[in-house]
Amino acid sequence: MAKQLPTITLLFAGGATLQTEGNTVLTVRNAEDIQAWMDHVPELSLIAKVEPVFVLPDGKEIEPEDWNKLITIIRDRYEKSDGFVILQGVDTMLYSGAFLSFALQGLGKPVVLTGSPLTPEQSTAADLKGFISHYRTLGVRANLINSVQVSTMAVAETCILFGNQLLRANRARKSPGTSFNVFEADEPDTLGRVDFGIKLKAEQQRSTDPIHAVLLAEKNLAVVRLHPGYRPEEFMQVIQSKPDGILVHTYMQGGIPEKLYPILRIAEQQGIPVVVFNPYLKPTVPFSAIACVYGTSYEALYAKFLWALSKATNPGVIAKLLEQNVAKEFGTGKEAGD
Repeated sequence: MAKQLPTITLLFAGGATLQTEGNTVLTVRNAEDIQAWMDHVPELSLIAKVEPVFVLPDGKEIEPEDWNKLITIIRDRYEKSDGFVILQGVDTMLYSGAFLSFALQGLGKPVVLTGSPLTPEQSTAADLKGFISHYRTLGVRANLINSVQVSTMAVAETCILFGNQLLRANRARKSPGTSFNVFEADEPDTLGRVDFGIKLKAEQQRSTDPIHAVLLAEKNLAVVRLHPGYRPEEFMQVIQSKPDGILVHTYMQGGIPEKLYPILRIAEQQGIPVVVFNPYLKPTVPFSAIACVYGTSYEALYAKFLWALSKATNPGVIAKLLEQNVAKEFGTGKEAGD
């Protein structure tokens, strides 16, 4: 009797532009495009029973509310699926992967993001030749085949597979170089590699227990990026826009300049949650309800702030959530409050 293949849900949410053997380009603009697209990846049927679900057309600018579509589909199909693969554009993959890592609490099955480095606009032979020679890309077929393979394995978190690396989604970052590994991560956050098959660094305990899914609330998160000469009036304009939260990205080792403290006091008085972020060193400010975070990526913190705003309204509670290592986003052994 033939062994029953695992059931994998494949979500089309961008990143689905595929180069055929005849150097034509296929993309998925609607659900009717999926079958012809899938016919070019027949290897998937040898790995799993793949059930495709259309979510977004390739090339659409993703919005935060689109994450709710992904979360809802995963939640509703969680019990009957053995794993999930999400096709996503490379420009938003870090944001989407990070948010899903926070929104899907208690995840006991793999959720793997991957996609095509090509875009629907790259449709000519000259476009393809120039892009592929520049990035030495393997294309979406290899990424997808490897991702479906990973989705059947002992992985129990949200991750990104691209090129020959499997990375923890909320610890991944864009690679500064040009290669088929568009993303990279520190070695502790590299979960596996593609090397004549998928080689996991360590197997994780999969679980069929229910997950707790947090849907994104409609929130206005303002981002302030400090630079030498940043004026208090600029910060005050942000306060006056009445955001639901403010993410301050600082370049200063000491946090933020004292001339901005009066504006922070106004934000505190108005109950606006604020986080001060430096990716490398812990910033400090003399305000107990303001979170000070380092050791994570901007994309992960942005997604986490939206998640925290969807769970709580009290600035002090939100600050504590942002400083907790919720989904290993601070890396091995590192907490925001260290």
